[in-house]
Amino acid sequence: MKYILLIVLLTLLLPTRLTACVCAGSVFRYKYDNISEMGKYAFIAHVKILDSKIVRKAEKGNGALGQLKIEILELFKGSARTEIYETGKETSCEMGIFVGQEWVLFGYDYNGEIYIGACNHDFKYKDKDGYREWQYPNASLLIKKLQKVYDHEVPIFTNQIRKEYYSNGQLEVIEQYKNGMLEGERKIWYPNGQLMCSEFYQNGSRDGHSQWYYKTGLIKEDAFYDKGKNIDSRRCYYDTTFDRRFYDLELNTKSLDSMEVIFHRIQVRLFQVYNKQGDLILHRLYDQSGRIDFEKLYDPRRKFFTQITYRPNGKIRHIAYYQNDRIIGRAQTFDIDGNPTQSKDYDENGHEIK
Repeated sequence: MKYILLIVLLTLLLPTRLTACVCAGSVFRYKYDNISEMGKYAFIAHVKILDSKIVRKAEKGNGALGQLKIEILELFKGSARTEIYETGKETSCEMGIFVGQEWVLFGYDYNGEIYIGACNHDFKYKDKDGYREWQYPNASLLIKKLQKVYDHEVPIFTNQIRKEYYSNGQLEVIEQYKNGMLEGERKIWYPNGQLMCSEFYQNGSRDGHSQWYYKTGLIKEDAFYDKGKNIDSRRCYYDTTFDRRFYDLELNTKSLDSMEVIFHRIQVRLFQVYNKQGDLILHRLYDQSGRIDFEKLYDPRRKFFTQITYRPNGKIRHIAYYQNDRIIGRAQTFDIDGNPTQSKDYDENGHEIK
């Protein structure tokens, strides 16, 4: 039986080198909030990667087999160990695990050894320099879910100022708690000392001005909150220092307003406007030259919105209308000069009228 299971496991986790890595959609809908969901795994742990090497080369269309030396930081399921095996190395399914990183790993058992692969539910918690995702802290939240499911102690902060540091001594985060909830200003830094975030909290919810920055120092997001709800406006920006090759190739022209393109200027990627109730009323996307690509205009009361896409020359490409998330009325397409071409009509139920 174990032999059959291993064949199935290797079939799933050792794809051919010429095949793109494809995993079942359920992997990405995993909730980590009950033991039955983790029943198929023999080993679940938050670990630090100490070493990584290839112990079997790729052969017969299958990927190489890697061996990871690990330090267990928190064991949720299974027995403690210092080595596990990574399948799918040197293929499109290689997991991208590097020495010094921290991961939460979900492993299968075969003959007493633990195997992991890309189609498990593993997730990276920290990079080797200590960086972790703070703006969208999914990994941190998932660790807390595992701690609750397996009855581990979940850190609780009551009335205190909390600080955490990177291994290089750089301050990572400073935040204040009142009655177990975030209160006042919170600041977060990258390992290189660049400010990552400055935001404010009231009773555990974002409140006031929030700013996030790229590692390069450029502004990443600028938003306003009222008791956890978006209000006023929200702007997300491109990091225009990220890849000069793109700009040299695509943006070596004058923009529509006749301004010369400046590679390091601040450029909005996403612009949103909210009403006082926190409802989204305008959503726009821009390309890296500042040209509008796409927008939605919302009427929250009617549950209605208009959706418009644009051509690079600024002309409308397509416009459509939606009620209760169903397309209604006339959807119109335009040519490059702005002249109407193809159109379709829809009834109030979203069905096309022939």
